[in-house]
Amino acid sequence: MPIQILNKELSTRIAAGEIIERPSSIIKELLDNSIDASSNKINVVIQNGGLDSILVSDNGNGIPHNEIQLAIQRHATSKISTIEDLDNISTLGFRGEALPSIAAISNFQIVTKTKSDKTGSKLEINHGKLISQKTHASDLGTTIRVEEIFKNYPARRKFLRSAQTEKLHIKTLIHRYALSYPNIKFQLQNDNKTIFSSPGNNNIRESIASIYNFKIAESMLEIINNDNRSNIKIEGYISPISLHRTNNREIIFYVNNRWIQGSILKSSIEKAYHGFLRQGLYPICIIKIYIPSTDVDVNVHPAKTEVKFREPRQIFEQIQASVRETLIETSPLPEFGMNQWFNIEKPIIDTKRYSLNSEVDFNLHSKVAKTYPEPLAKTYPEPSTSIIPKNILPILRVLGQIENKYIITEGPNGIHVLDQHGAHERIIFEKVKKSIEINSIEIQKLLEPITLEFDSSQQDIIEAQNELILKTGFQLENIGNGIYLLTAVPSILNKKNPKNALLEILDELVEKTSYNTWIEKLSASIACHSSIKAGDKLTIDEMKKLIKDLEMCHQPNNCAHGRPTVISIPSKLLEQEFQRT
Repeated sequence: MPIQILNKELSTRIAAGEIIERPSSIIKELLDNSIDASSNKINVVIQNGGLDSILVSDNGNGIPHNEIQLAIQRHATSKISTIEDLDNISTLGFRGEALPSIAAISNFQIVTKTKSDKTGSKLEINHGKLISQKTHASDLGTTIRVEEIFKNYPARRKFLRSAQTEKLHIKTLIHRYALSYPNIKFQLQNDNKTIFSSPGNNNIRESIASIYNFKIAESMLEIINNDNRSNIKIEGYISPISLHRTNNREIIFYVNNRWIQGSILKSSIEKAYHGFLRQGLYPICIIKIYIPSTDVDVNVHPAKTEVKFREPRQIFEQIQASVRETLIETSPLPEFGMNQWFNIEKPIIDTKRYSLNSEVDFNLHSKVAKTYPEPLAKTYPEPSTSIIPKNILPILRVLGQIENKYIITEGPNGIHVLDQHGAHERIIFEKVKKSIEINSIEIQKLLEPITLEFDSSQQDIIEAQNELILKTGFQLENIGNGIYLLTAVPSILNKKNPKNALLEILDELVEKTSYNTWIEKLSASIACHSSIKAGDKLTIDEMKKLIKDLEMCHQPNNCAHGRPTVISIPSKLLEQEFQRT
């Protein structure tokens, strides 16, 4: 086939494919236009999760009658006109591609009216073909209806997810905009039912409460930003260390009020929280970056969800410093162990004798380095040629318990220290995982049901993943207004805190990818909440049983979260430390 210039219809459809991926993509582009038109009230109405129809209406400036046909032409925009404008973008939209792209893949209708027009205008387009334009009664603003999305593109439509999934994407999108623009009242309806409404009173805490709940909104910490040296301003709210999630989806960034997604920026938050949250836990953060538009390029992604900074390192460091300073002002710094004070390489231990040593970060010499000046110069015993098969524990004799946290045992070649919580977590993890896989988990009915209140996103997860939640042993009864009764729990939880376990499970379900992935995450969550805790005093018989049960595990060396359950102190190392060699 010879090289040729694509016709207008084909090039428009290609452009539409880059911009419009799913119903939420359409709504995002229409929200951008509504906000750029100075709207303070935006209503979104969807049917069947946006798969059947989408309607977005606002009370903004509207489109003049003589410009309405021009508005649906590619690269027609009122927001930029010169090359210089492209380097100084202050609006959310600017390319002039949104409306023609949407009109190319749907049955598209727009009704609009400006202050200067005596009557409104109505334009109808059917999959890129103009049907009609006429005057139409209308209030000030713009209403756009989109139906039959990807009807003529079955290959694209089959990639859309279920109505429930598409609804969740749309709801998350509206949440993000409500946090960025608390002065605008957003409302979302699905199948004739209002599922979200923001206050629109320019109170960010009330906007946070409308998305999460009032307790979370009250506990959020306002970011302290004392760096006045640069032209970058960091604002927003972060959660205290007592409030966290098991995924990083709630770390949200805005650049000049534009919601963006970027893993590099999220890593600045993770570094700021380092030492405050254990690995695998993430805060809720709403970070707003204000920067001169000449120092950020928003024209790097078709959906405008990514940006490029002129000085990315400065942004990273300022976010990290601002968040860290806020945490220090509100939370005491944790005490650092010796392994954090000294950068000492891992000693070479008897790694082949017991497989459990192969994953252990053995820091005995980090601890003695404060007293002895020479540990770094020491050499360590050569590995033994006697090999124990992988994942098999040696025979251990219980000696006692330290600080009600660690079990001290004697093995065939030295001392072995078990983390009682981690060891018990591994035992319960494998038991629960097997029970869920064969759908035979034991359930304990509660004599007195527990009343729980969930935010809207958690309610959506419960509704969408009810079958999976039931498999884990939790039974919930919806009594309305976000209030649920917890009537049954996995019997293995016994008298532990079922509420926290359930909340973690809801977080894990957000990141469900495949069956094996979610079943391991859910099992780990239940195991963590139902296992022996650090501080629990154990009898010798209880310690013996714990070790016996751990020996029966498929993978006894690590807890469900990957931390070691046992560390070994070889006899040769003890002899060397006591200078008996």
